[in-house]
Amino acid sequence: GIEEMEEFRRLKNRRLDILGSDDDSLDEPLVKRWRSSIITEDLSSASFEKIFQENWSNNTPIKHDDLELITSPFKVCRIYNFIQNNDFLEALKSSVAQLPAKRLVNDLYTYQQTISLLDVDSDIIKQFVEVLSTKVKAWMSRTMNIELNDTISLSSACYNKLDYLLCHDDQIDDRRIAFILYVSPVTWDREDGGTLDLFDVDEHGLPRNITQSIVPVYNSMVFFEVTNESYHQ
Repeated sequence: GIEEMEEFRRLKNRRLDILGSDDDSLDEPLVKRWRSSIITEDLSSASFEKIFQENWSNNTPIKHDDLELITSPFKVCRIYNFIQNNDFLEALKSSVAQLPAKRLVNDLYTYQQTISLLDVDSDIIKQFVEVLSTKVKAWMSRTMNIELNDTISLSSACYNKLDYLLCHDDQIDDRRIAFILYVSPVTWDREDGGTLDLFDVDEHGLPRNITQSIVPVYNSMVFFEVTNESYHQ
């Protein structure tokens, strides 16, 4: 299955209005308007797919337009401008910000997480789930050459100041691909924190040092194959 941890940072204090209104009745016509134009057209481009697939399979780093692939310490891809329609993304953020969230605390992590987005009765969220479950999942499976089942784990996580998620490899149940859709503010930079830190491994396959740090970028999708060496925080 695929697991996504979307970092909807500080949204509890940043509720956004949909087209200047809190009227939930706007959901349906907006969803109809966006139905064919939610995600980037790159995922429908044969040339984009070829570039990604060749570099992924050959373990070759690349930065090309909205595509970035790093290969060390393990392969991680980022697609910029992932949601094609910014109004949809803002409406999605608003809908998710209104969901109940539970604070999770233990030695490994401290952050807030919503209920599963698969169980939410919101037309906008349902449309987002649908496109991830179909087009995005099929594209990742095909281009990364990873067989996926029909299970998707999808929720929103909010990390406030001093929250954290320590080093782990994401090997839970049958998870094969992990991905993050960043919706942190457009002005977010490295000094604001929240980097996705990637670890190399020692001769025993255990995490050693941070060798890459990926800064959150608004409306970018980061994803990677879950393996014995996909240690990150």
